[in-house]
Amino acid sequence: MISPLQVMGNDAFRATLDLTLDAVFFFDADSLRFIYVNQGALDQTGYTRQQLLGLHPYDIKPDYPEASFREFIAPLQSGELNSLRFETRHRTRDGEDIPVEIFLQHIAPAGEPPRFVAISHDITPRQQAKNTLMRALDQLSDSEQRQMELLQLAQSEQNRMAALLSAMRFGILFTDQEGLVEYVNPAFRAMWAIDADVNLIGHPCREVLHHSAHRFSGPEHASRQILDTTDKRAIEETVELELRDGRTLTQQSYPVGKSSGRIMGRLWIFEDITQERQTAAQLAYLAEHDALTGLYNRHRFQEHLDRMISNARRSGAMFALLYFDLDKFKPVNDRFGHRAGDTVLVSVGTAASRLVRSGEMLARLGGDEFAILSELSTEEDAVRLAERIADAIANIPFQFNDTMLHLTSSIGVALFPRDGGDADELVAHADAAMYLAKKQGRNAWNIYRPD
Repeated sequence: MISPLQVMGNDAFRATLDLTLDAVFFFDADSLRFIYVNQGALDQTGYTRQQLLGLHPYDIKPDYPEASFREFIAPLQSGELNSLRFETRHRTRDGEDIPVEIFLQHIAPAGEPPRFVAISHDITPRQQAKNTLMRALDQLSDSEQRQMELLQLAQSEQNRMAALLSAMRFGILFTDQEGLVEYVNPAFRAMWAIDADVNLIGHPCREVLHHSAHRFSGPEHASRQILDTTDKRAIEETVELELRDGRTLTQQSYPVGKSSGRIMGRLWIFEDITQERQTAAQLAYLAEHDALTGLYNRHRFQEHLDRMISNARRSGAMFALLYFDLDKFKPVNDRFGHRAGDTVLVSVGTAASRLVRSGEMLARLGGDEFAILSELSTEEDAVRLAERIADAIANIPFQFNDTMLHLTSSIGVALFPRDGGDADELVAHADAAMYLAKKQGRNAWNIYRPD
């Protein structure tokens, strides 16, 4: 069965990103100039697409001038870190500063300049909620110092705060200075599947999740920071939690103090960021996969070919490169349209995938060109694989507008190290062998011979 991703083209992928609420920025790793922005980025910053593509990340980040920004992202470029998650401000075209949370990755596809992918999430509601919570808690703290005649006002403030917290989609838990639970909102219970009948008030906060049915995906020691802080001083902490059900939550911890400066307790805020992470994973997937067929793309193929050459040089092993395209594919597009052509490419990719074994790579290099990298022990093994590929493609039935047809392929085979000492030479010889097979009558394979 063909997945939605397998039939999604580049235009459809961009359209999908434009429907994403979060802002998505691609920028060049050397010049730091934006090279792609989605509709969410335009909405978030107020710039046009043309204006943004003439800017750099530090042009819209008042907290990070260029030198500071380059120093900040250096651990990603060096490979020291896989990703960065941080809060900052974006300055819009109108000069307004908005708080955002950034998820930043460095991607270096083979054959192309490296680039950064940033997903920017507007956290204005969260900041407003935090500010509202802090104001409400400050008011509650002050009310405790008033005399008995203000008891009614204090009760009113408590009720208002409880109503506010109950309406929030963020999970909220508040503990006193001894670490005992004073308040949890309904969203917290729902997020952790804790029944409303379970009494949590007055119990140590570290016992709260004993009542939850959810479990963490990491080892046991990975959950030790949950509802705990390593330092009881006035600090803020953020922890990411991976759950077995596939969700990703963030836990934020804020100390709450009285006007005297003494800590009166701690506020815990939980947010589900699963969708944001799924978007980031999809971007990483599409960076090395063909959007139409779901096969590896040219960049991933080149990277894998370089790795196989390096390994073969060390071990003395041999491997084969099979280069093939479809005979008379252009007339299909011209006669039946590009949608029919896409159907042909997806079907060919599916049929060839069934013949590729574990450890082998099948890639679509563009248009109707495909390639297979296979660790083979003899030339005969490569010939047999080429024959199976040719037979499989020739036996795929296609019907367009009541017309039944079959397409064939021409396959070129080159062996490393016999037919090329590096990637460019090996690809060139496989390509030459493929065109010789096409010249000899199509629906055939040919092994490269230097003569």
